[in-house]
Amino acid sequence: MVSVANLKGGSVALSQVQQQLTMAGALAETDAIATIGDLCGLATRSMTLKRASLRYVVVPCVIRLPAGNYAVLRGVSKAHAYVTTPSDGRHRIELDDFAGDSIFVVELQALVGKHSSQSPKWTYRDLIGKVDGKARSATQVLLLGIGLEIFSIVLPLYSQIAVDSFIPFADRGFLLILAGGFVIVIILRALTDLARGWALAVISASINVQWMSAVFRKLLELPLSFFTGKEVGDIASRFNGVFGVQSSLAVTVFESVLDGLLALVTFGMMLFYSVQLSALPIIAIAAYISSRTAFLYLLQRASAAEVLRASEQSSLLIDTLAGIQTVKASNAGSRFWRAWVEKLVAQKNASLKTQKYHLIFKMARDCVFGIERIAVIGIGCMLVTDSRFSIGMLFAFLAYKEQFSHRAAMLVDRFYDIRALRFQAGRIAEIVTIPVEARSYRNRLSDIRPDIRFQNVSFRHRGMKTPLIEHVSFSLGAGEIVALNGESGAGKTTLMKLLLRVFDNYSGQITVGGQDLGTFSTNELRELFAAVLQEDGLFEATVFNNICMYDPAPDVDRLFEAARLACIYDEIQRLPSGFHTQLATSGLPLSKGQRDRVLIARALYRQCPFLLLDEATGGLDDETAMRVMNNVASLRIPTLIVTHSACMAALATRTLHLDGRRA
Repeated sequence: MVSVANLKGGSVALSQVQQQLTMAGALAETDAIATIGDLCGLATRSMTLKRASLRYVVVPCVIRLPAGNYAVLRGVSKAHAYVTTPSDGRHRIELDDFAGDSIFVVELQALVGKHSSQSPKWTYRDLIGKVDGKARSATQVLLLGIGLEIFSIVLPLYSQIAVDSFIPFADRGFLLILAGGFVIVIILRALTDLARGWALAVISASINVQWMSAVFRKLLELPLSFFTGKEVGDIASRFNGVFGVQSSLAVTVFESVLDGLLALVTFGMMLFYSVQLSALPIIAIAAYISSRTAFLYLLQRASAAEVLRASEQSSLLIDTLAGIQTVKASNAGSRFWRAWVEKLVAQKNASLKTQKYHLIFKMARDCVFGIERIAVIGIGCMLVTDSRFSIGMLFAFLAYKEQFSHRAAMLVDRFYDIRALRFQAGRIAEIVTIPVEARSYRNRLSDIRPDIRFQNVSFRHRGMKTPLIEHVSFSLGAGEIVALNGESGAGKTTLMKLLLRVFDNYSGQITVGGQDLGTFSTNELRELFAAVLQEDGLFEATVFNNICMYDPAPDVDRLFEAARLACIYDEIQRLPSGFHTQLATSGLPLSKGQRDRVLIARALYRQCPFLLLDEATGGLDDETAMRVMNNVASLRIPTLIVTHSACMAALATRTLHLDGRRA
């Protein structure tokens, strides 16, 4: 639908729509389609058609394919439907492949004046950002490159001088001096090339470190809605794409500038020798550009498919390794292997398409410039026989021509390679151009009164007609523990996420310390609330770093005390390396209950004014859970807990029961 909106003249970003549809999967199909259409600025009309009626729909529109996925329908013939999918690009489908006469189609019409979810404009400068030392390093590389090209221009003169000056007079002394001089030129050229290559390597490494660190910092500052619904492999693919795009943009730009300068200077030398011969390489370059342009769209589509297939393969690999215990317990290793191999084969097939086009370009380049070389040599020989050229001049011209053709062809290749990176760069741009969470400190957090109030709060996910929670009111004061219970899906976790501003589209009022929740920035709220949420897990790090979260100046005594309060200190000390035991992302070698207590220790280590525990003791036996909660109660921290345990609810100051909507 985003593709159709853009075809109809819109400017809609898929990432922007995804951010506003964090719960689109919870909607009925028609409701989800209508919601997405509204976000894209489109009026939707869903219908089920017979195959004979398909040719009368207004295209472009959205159609559900026989496999169950959706595509953009571009046209219909007597026997085929012409569609475009994100994975396979443009292709056609036999109408007979559609089962029965129930083809689901969504006609789309642009809404006048609708501009929601506009795609943020970006340039390659936005992707690179500010890089320190760029001007000085670029100047150094440019000067070395100019020196290198001067030597490249001088070298062809050796052939002309040796042939035209030595052969007629047979002056061996002159030849030795000439050869010695050009040996020095070659040595200087090699040293200059070495210095230039090293300078390029240094600047490339510097730019790569600065750019990747900047993108990762930006990634960490994006709102949670960006990550919702995205696979880990997809996000990793976007991030890892930074290296390939950076290499193409940084090093290639420098080399392209130098190639362009040398090509111009070399072409000037060629014109000095013969305008007639100089026209042939220009014709060859024009022919090569035409061949690259003709296949540009196909290369871009193949490159995009390769990136997506690699992302899918990486996602499945990461998911399999993360859930390896479940895979083994279910004896499903062979099934996951088969699924991963299918993804790998799809990736390699997409890669083969890309390689095929590059081989076609190489063939076109070899043919075009091979024919050009034959023509230049033939016409050059005729000029020599007509006494308009000396043999030495022909040798020199051929050397300059080879330099010009090579540099010009490289310039064309780099230009189209960067054009082919547009899809990958666009995926990175979704990270770079999305607004980050607002960070500010407008309030004195140390003066915040330990008090939380919900007053007539209602909330529903975007696109859902029925509220998830409705007219909820309660308070949490100093030293109190309020327990939330109720059936699954009643909105208990959602109440906590409202406090953390994971969701902000609620009605009613929420106050913290007497101040409206909206007056606090996101980072201020995260300084106020220490939370253990159901989705929380451990990192591949030591127990120590899992608790202090890589604190650059950790308070060891406070960390040990947090572990004692969570009733996990003694068990950690019995591990092979104590607090320095390395944990896997699965938490091994800790049990589920031990992992839960490490998460509680992590929250207690922060010493925030408020504590949120969402099923944090669900993996503990009742006795241990009560010990942990008694320790938490002794801290007199206002605590909001979600629990299904009767004994945990009994420890609370009061219990709030959610019955699906109301409290």
